[in-house]
Amino acid sequence: MALRVVLVALLATCGCKKDDTDLHPVPVPQEPRGPSPGEVDDQLIAHVQAGQYDLAYGLMTQAYRDSVPLQRFSASVSRNQYLRTSQSIGCDSVVTHGGDVHVRECTLQSTAGNARATLYYARDRGQWRMTGMLIGGVPAFPGPDGSGRVQEF
Repeated sequence: MALRVVLVALLATCGCKKDDTDLHPVPVPQEPRGPSPGEVDDQLIAHVQAGQYDLAYGLMTQAYRDSVPLQRFSASVSRNQYLRTSQSIGCDSVVTHGGDVHVRECTLQSTAGNARATLYYARDRGQWRMTGMLIGGVPAFPGPDGSGRVQEF
């Protein structure tokens, strides 16, 4: 009997202990999140105001960039007085559909005046990218045919 007690005591102290990793699971690294939709439009407006149209264009979805050349985008946004003189944008309505489409209803304040703005985003390769913007109901970015109108397929 005494031998049994000694063996049990030895087994308990000789590494027969439960592994700590069972108690504390190893964290799984998450992929980088990238900017939020609000940060995307802040960056886009900052790039337009700095004349960095290529960087602003890079914040658009790949589908948009495949449809609208950089030269047409640059020519359009460089003439947009609301984007060029924006001072702040405050949103009062935000809707996300299925985690992949995001719409914000906002007021854009600029030296050109205040205007209602609707901003559209989509997840593109895991990052939020802008797909379009209406300022006062008018498209702020050119469409595939150069008009700014949404193409119907």
